Amino acid sequence: MTANHTIQPAVIKISDKELIMSTLVESIQTTHQTVIVRPTSLADTLAEIKAKREADLIRFRTCCADPRASK
Repeated sequence: MTANHTIQPAVIKISDKELIMSTLVESIQTTHQTVIVRPTSLADTLAEIKAKREADLIRFRTCCADPRASK
């Protein structure tokens, strides 16, 4: 029995903005393939969104403070 772990994006809409939410998909190969989907918890998703927003804000501030930084 072989187990493969892959990350597949799931799109959710909040305030007309698309955000990517990670979903762990486990494929277990036996005589036939079984797929078990375990969506991340709401707290994990919100933490991921917050981290991405903070990273975007840092990139924006860096770019605006020094235009050469984005090149």
